[in-house]
Order: sequence, then structure tokens, then C-alpha cells
Amino acid sequence: MKMSLSDYAELAAAVKPFDTEVNRDRYRRGEYPRSAGTKDLNVRYAFDIFHACGWRNPRTDLGGLYNDAHLATALRKAIPPL
Repeated sequence: MKMSLSDYAELAAAVKPFDTEVNRDRYRRGEYPRSAGTKDLNVRYAFDIFHACGWRNPRTDLGGLYNDAHLATALRKAIPPL
């Protein structure tokens, strides 16, 4: 994982309150916007949680250090699969 341990710890703490059983069940049932077009439910859920938590923007706030692949790897580690 390319993300620094301090950035990862901050990200994991930011997404944790949003990764609730209520949200998980809603995604398992497909009750979220544009669910019909979802190819990978776990990736979709992780990125939706990421955007909901309001963590820093990796491209602007972190000087472009991380791209979507780096972020996806960190989110897979921080958010268990549905």
C-alpha cells in the first residue's frame, strides 16, 4: 500500500463511523442511487463511504500523492467486504 501509515490511520478513523450495519444492509439490498449500474458492490460501497465521510481530497488536499488505485487499496483494508 502506497499510502503512509499516518494517512491510512486518519482515513480508517474517518470512514469507521459511516460503515454501519444499516448502511451495509442497504447496499446489500441494492437500495442506493444508480444501483443497477454497479459492477463491484464492495468497491462502490467503499467509495461511497469515503465520499460520505468527507476525508481530505487525495488529489488536492494531499498534493496528488494518491490516485484511485492507492485509495481503493487503503479502503479495502479499512472497510471489510459486504
